[in-house]
Order: sequence, then structure tokens, then C-alpha cells
Amino acid sequence: MSLDMQMWSVKAFFQLAYGAGLRAGEIASLHIKDIDSKSMRIYVRTGKGREDHYNVLSDECLCTLRECWSIYCPKPPEGWLFMDGCENKHITSGSL
Repeated sequence: MSLDMQMWSVKAFFQLAYGAGLRAGEIASLHIKDIDSKSMRIYVRTGKGREDHYNVLSDECLCTLRECWSIYCPKPPEGWLFMDGCENKHITSGSL
């Protein structure tokens, strides 16, 4: 993974954490299809209390995610939003 992509991934990660109020494990388990740009919301699977719910997606975070997409264009078979750069798998809360 290039340094430029790492920078954008870290920025997107922290914007999701602080802007949308997501926990590290919730961000690690996000799929590309969980980002709903039309409704400006994020679908969180097995969040706090093992409950699925929606969180608000800010304009700034959406712009950052789109920038990441334009640089990296992730296409893992499982559709994970954040991939581990060293291995061909998604990140986990433990790898953060």
C-alpha cells in the first residue's frame, strides 16, 4: 500500500471514528456497501450490544472516502472497506 493511500486511509478511519462516533471494531467490520451516500448514513453491523444500526455520514467523511476510493479503488471479494496493507485481508480492531 502506498504512503499516499495509507495517509488517506488513516484520515478516513479517524473521521469515521470521531465524526460518526464509530468504534474501532465497527470501522474494521465496515463493507463498501455499508456506506449509503444518498441517505448520508453508515450501516453498522453488530455494533454496541451486538445490535445493527445506522450512523450519520458527514459530507467531509464522504469526500475523504471518495478520495480513498479514487486512489485505491478497493475491490476485495468480500467487499471490506479497509484492507490490511501487508496481507490481503481486512483490518481488525487488533491490527490497529
